[in-house]
Amino acid sequence: MLCDICHIREATLHYTVVMGSISTTMNICEHCAKKKGLLPASGIPISGLLLNDANKNLVCSRCGLTFKEFAKTLKFGCSNCYDVFGEEIKPFLKKLHGSTVHKGKSLEKTDIAKLEKRKKIIHLKKALKDAVAKEAYETASKIRDELAKLENAT
Repeated sequence: MLCDICHIREATLHYTVVMGSISTTMNICEHCAKKKGLLPASGIPISGLLLNDANKNLVCSRCGLTFKEFAKTLKFGCSNCYDVFGEEIKPFLKKLHGSTVHKGKSLEKTDIAKLEKRKKIIHLKKALKDAVAKEAYETASKIRDELAKLENAT
């Protein structure tokens, strides 16, 4: 089978990418795998770097996944796997992601400011409606003016 990237050399690796519920498999030659960073210069697949004698016998007590199976697929079987294999994969995660701590997505400062402004507008509209319902027209006019200023501000 020819390499899916260069279409010249024989494919020796099967590279699978999983995004959500969709998985895509590519057949890649060793040369293209090295160029794409899927193989270190030593030629040992990244998953092979995970295995050593100490961790070969680790097994998740909940789902039964072995560390060897994890190293091949790079997929956990359940949420408990991270607790079982966590210490073994930290160096790998640090190398792969630059950190072992997941920070998630964060909003830009401008997004936070827009969100705060939107919250304040919603709050003022509710206060305006309440003031009109209570026939507190002076309070309602002040709220209306503040609301107009806020909505017109860029």
